[in-house]
Amino acid sequence: MNSAISLLRRNRFIWLLATLLLLLVVSPLAAHFGVGDILFQLMLSLVLLASIFSITDHSALQLAGTLMAAAAFIASVIFAYQATPGIGAVSAVLGFAWFGYTAGIILVHVMSTGRVTLNELAAATCTYLMLGLAGAYIFQLLVLLIPGALAPVADGVAAFDGTDLATFIYFSFTTLTTVGFGDIIPVAPIARAFANLEAVAGQIFLTVLIARLVGMHISQHR
Repeated sequence: MNSAISLLRRNRFIWLLATLLLLLVVSPLAAHFGVGDILFQLMLSLVLLASIFSITDHSALQLAGTLMAAAAFIASVIFAYQATPGIGAVSAVLGFAWFGYTAGIILVHVMSTGRVTLNELAAATCTYLMLGLAGAYIFQLLVLLIPGALAPVADGVAAFDGTDLATFIYFSFTTLTTVGFGDIIPVAPIARAFANLEAVAGQIFLTVLIARLVGMHISQHR
């Protein structure tokens, strides 16, 4: 039993990465088949549990993270079944706070690591994905507070009402990666400002942190 727990702890960022990828890949597909809300909440709960487990090196930080994760999950579930702007705003703030908090803790861990392993590379990737998810909650909050802050380009497509988080996740990652398909555009000035900041942050992250870790990993195996 202890050996199994030890193995999980050594590879905790790999497990977290797996849950994040499940959230990003499975949830939009589930929404297409009409079970998006249920499956999204399930995937989100797995991500929250894995992220809590990933910061077990610090008991105080883990306790604070557990409380934040529980609050974020409860707010997300309530918003899924009672979609009012007020509840949605609270859910978005808590979601952003949780993913930002966890990304910050993992980033500090990655920057202070003395040896780069597959688990550490997974930690850096988790940080990048969490930046994208934190951005999604920011854009959701903006749409809830400023209707029309983001707008679909295609004619006949309904304006976003702030309830479909999968859409904001999609927009956040196309912005973070600077892909910019152009099917959704930021209209409000503050939405454009956050889109610019996210795009810049994504490029800085990739060029500085990921490149550094990959270089260290290669040098260790020469």
